[in-house]
Amino acid sequence: YADSIAERVAEVLDVDRGRVEVPTIERFLPGQFAFERHPGRGRSHSVLVYLTEVDQSHEDGMTDFKHSTFQFRPDMVGVAVAWRNLDSQGQVDERLKQTEMPLMGLTRYHLTCHVSAAVVTS
Repeated sequence: YADSIAERVAEVLDVDRGRVEVPTIERFLPGQFAFERHPGRGRSHSVLVYLTEVDQSHEDGMTDFKHSTFQFRPDMVGVAVAWRNLDSQGQVDERLKQTEMPLMGLTRYHLTCHVSAAVVTS
């Protein structure tokens, strides 16, 4: 499945397939979070596919880009958010530090796929 996911990411973002890294699955246990992470200069784009539905009864459980005032809450399985990590000069866009907010009472899964700024060699 990893190849078909990478092909779809390349198609959607209109990038060379050779730049798409192998997708990974992340698990967040109840209460777990990730604080202000950025994939770095070597990755031009990121895609996050939500594999767990977070229903409206949960207050948190969103992806927060607080330095850009954007928050994203998945309301269905399979919904995705994609963003460019670099500015127009190819420098890290610090506004796109990503925080996965803690969510109590639910284990959630994300599929994360990054696009390298250069062609990835196996």
